[in-house]
Amino acid sequence: MLGILLMLGCACARADIYVIVSKSSPVQNLTQKEVVDLFTGRTHTFANGDYALGFDLPRESATRAKFYNVLTGMSPAQLSSYWARLMFTGQTLPPQPVPSEDDMRAIVGRNPSAVGYLGRQPGGDDVRVVLVIKAQ
Repeated sequence: MLGILLMLGCACARADIYVIVSKSSPVQNLTQKEVVDLFTGRTHTFANGDYALGFDLPRESATRAKFYNVLTGMSPAQLSSYWARLMFTGQTLPPQPVPSEDDMRAIVGRNPSAVGYLGRQPGGDDVRVVLVIKAQ
């Protein structure tokens, strides 16, 4: 029984992360570099020049921690420090927080400028996966 639980724990820890946009967005795919740039405030536009509005999961979210760790190598504490510096100097603001993955999907699905991420593959027909980040 313990072996099965350990295997399930490993499967959960290795879950992929799905970067999503609205089905009504003209964006068909994003590169990992584009996602890093969008979620670290380096850019606020998609490659086609359209404005991009990033949404983020809550600070305590395990999916959020994994997302930023895989993309940037930053821990939650390092990420908080990073954003504090950028906001203090007036350079940029972090992505807008949403309360849950369900809210993330709903908000992104309604807004063609939005980009977000989920720790599970989205169902339904309101969002499109534009990048799958393979968890390590």
